[in-house]
Amino acid sequence: MIEVISEVYMRIRGIIDEPAIMTILWVLASLIAWTTKVRLVSPQEKHFLLWLIGISGLVLYPATLGLSMWDPYRYGYDPVGLLAVYGCIALWTAVRGYWASLCMLLAATLAFAFQLKTSINYWDYLLDPMLVIYSWFALLRLGYGRAYSGRSPEVRARVR
Repeated sequence: MIEVISEVYMRIRGIIDEPAIMTILWVLASLIAWTTKVRLVSPQEKHFLLWLIGISGLVLYPATLGLSMWDPYRYGYDPVGLLAVYGCIALWTAVRGYWASLCMLLAATLAFAFQLKTSINYWDYLLDPMLVIYSWFALLRLGYGRAYSGRSPEVRARVR
């Protein structure tokens, strides 16, 4: 039985890799909110995080898959510039009072500094495909909800 579980785990890990630190903390904050009704992330901060993750994924994954000559993934191996960009974002989150976002960025950076994952690339501590896909779908849902909620009941009835 253990061999089967180990084999399944290795196959899944081969497809999606280890979860990023940001993913682990996002899931943890969601579980806390779901079980205790205590929101660690405000709706405004959640929108900010969704946009940050979504845009970062749009920068990283299409280029990494070979859709352009520019490869931002290589900047994660010697991430001085990447750390500067995300450091500025972390400062902005502190100014805005987005403490959960700040903690997520700091935790990912500290985990990278101490090499807590097997990867030596900073991107792998920030993003993983599942988190990026989730953020894209959540942003699409938010956009659809806003567009749909602004319609009159008559228009909504015609759309259905």
